[in-house]
Amino acid sequence: MPSRLEEMEVFISVYESGSFSTAARALNKTPSSISKLIQRLEDRLGAQLFYRNSRSVRPTEDGRTFFLHGQRAVEAMADAETAVAGKSGRLVGRVRIATMLTFAKYQIAPLIPEFSRRFPDLEIEFHLAPVHADLLENGIDLSIRSGPLEDSSLVSKHLASSRWTLCASPEYLARHGVPKRPEDLKGHNCLKFAMPTHWNNWHFNVPAGLDAPPGGSMSADQGDMLLELARHGVGIVRLAQFHIHGDLQRGTLVPLLEDFESMTPEPLTMVYPARRNLSQKVAAVVAFLEEKFGHVPPWERNTR
Repeated sequence: MPSRLEEMEVFISVYESGSFSTAARALNKTPSSISKLIQRLEDRLGAQLFYRNSRSVRPTEDGRTFFLHGQRAVEAMADAETAVAGKSGRLVGRVRIATMLTFAKYQIAPLIPEFSRRFPDLEIEFHLAPVHADLLENGIDLSIRSGPLEDSSLVSKHLASSRWTLCASPEYLARHGVPKRPEDLKGHNCLKFAMPTHWNNWHFNVPAGLDAPPGGSMSADQGDMLLELARHGVGIVRLAQFHIHGDLQRGTLVPLLEDFESMTPEPLTMVYPARRNLSQKVAAVVAFLEEKFGHVPPWERNTR
């Protein structure tokens, strides 16, 4: 018979994947054994944990509650192992990091080879989305966020800052002209985020106080798609320096209206759940990121 910890690990795998077969592949088990184990667990608890149909598995309210508490139990066991292993200089376990796809792709990914050499037994699991995930509900150990923090119950630590820059490709500017003042943007195709976000507020230091760009023909819920559209000459975009620093240096994008741009940089903040002590493995990730970004971040080095 599987131990309760093994039951919990199977349950969490099904919960996170939404599929018996996906969980079975991840755990090197058969879907039928996964289904039987979940059924035994439900019988023992006297509660239904999942709604099932031929296509998907969805957690019930009891399932969500069991997940939140059970995940902490599994993480506590992992932290206990890390604490013991840490005495010999080894850090083991998994760290779940939530951040923007663009920051992970352009800033964190290049650092992973060095991180893996330093901490070969640590696993990093990235959760990438343009909106902030609930840390406790999603089992996130560390979140890196851009902009003002809305939830005061979270523990936060400043990582770096990054300005946001208005830019377009040379091809777009050759066809449509270079805007000289913010009001000139009314004659241009402005690329924006598809979801409600403060990133759609294009602040300028002008008496008229133009905050928002005029409408454009394209939008996306990922900054990387907006970047690709701008690279291909579709329109003008406003993105973070940590995202477009390489394009600005290569000249594939040209900065615009720099004399009018608000020069206040946007903070990048590391956030942890307030109710969770910072484990050794998470502390190691935090220290590594501070080492790489805390003094002069990469997008501010070798600027033109």
